[in-house]
Amino acid sequence: QSVVIVKGSGNDQYLVCYYTSASSLVASELEEYLQGVLPEYMVPGAYVILDSFPLTSNGKIDYRSLPEASMVSKENYVSPETALEAELVAIWSEVLSIESSELSVTQSFFRLGGHSLKAISLVNKLNKELGLVLNLRDIFTYQDIRSLAR
Repeated sequence: QSVVIVKGSGNDQYLVCYYTSASSLVASELEEYLQGVLPEYMVPGAYVILDSFPLTSNGKIDYRSLPEASMVSKENYVSPETALEAELVAIWSEVLSIESSELSVTQSFFRLGGHSLKAISLVNKLNKELGLVLNLRDIFTYQDIRSLAR
């Protein structure tokens, strides 16, 4: 069973998938499957496995009782290897409001809660603070820190 809801507000909205599973279904497997069958904008950015869904007295899902989700996956964390990657982590963490120590260089900007407005802000900061000459298309093409650094 699963339910996907919108979390956040304003320009900081993202999709969270809450799910239960009789077998040992890992979030990364579920995400990989959904990426193959859904358009990019419909794939949740965070996944939370539950033993069961919290229910109201009427037997419906109690959305207010669902636990908070983290956009950061500790499952596949990869730390920066170069000075440029470390600088990119610092700037991405500021734009995405994520602790730099939790930001993996292989996670997609858009999976971490980024969207087109934040991408514009990111490009401006990167160009100004690092003296780069990037455009918005570069963020859509190179969605993670490692590939952008290359």
